[in-house]
Amino acid sequence: MPTIISPADFVVDNQLPNVSLQGNDIQAYIDQYEPEFLAQLMGTDLYAAYVATPADARFVTLIATPNFKTAIVCYVYWHYQYAQGVSITMNTGQGQQKKQNAITVSPYPKMVYSWNQMVKYNKATNKYLKDNADTYPEYTAVCFPDWWFCFDGIQWYYPDFNWSWYYGFGCYQLPEIYRIKNSLGI
Repeated sequence: MPTIISPADFVVDNQLPNVSLQGNDIQAYIDQYEPEFLAQLMGTDLYAAYVATPADARFVTLIATPNFKTAIVCYVYWHYQYAQGVSITMNTGQGQQKKQNAITVSPYPKMVYSWNQMVKYNKATNKYLKDNADTYPEYTAVCFPDWWFCFDGIQWYYPDFNWSWYYGFGCYQLPEIYRIKNSLGI
């Protein structure tokens, strides 16, 4: 199945260096992470319907909604940059490129910004799918409380933090693609 995004979509805030030289590498990340993202965003049933009939008018309309493709780009960008880390794989093992007249800095602030933009777009897509439930009956909506805390019997927690480590006490678990990140990784 052809992908929705391509290496040429990595522009502006999600710009990657030397896309023309790294096209196959980036395409491999697109091939891996786009289906993963779509399955999380659409849910199992709607994603299965999309895979079966991607040219269906309702899916063409969904893909054309504002920032749908950008959300996919943000997700793939996050994973691509995360995998690049501070070292690269070379013929002789792991290494770091030496740059003349430049200082290497962490890509993490841009990664966090991109991820948080994706979260905003995902919430808009969730709303679109809920508002058009007649067109997308397979979609199971994600519900977002406006503002709330959970109490675990000892202290209060804010649910937009990464809850993957926290279980029990009836706190709502948002899927990862709907949870914001911060520069501290929490």
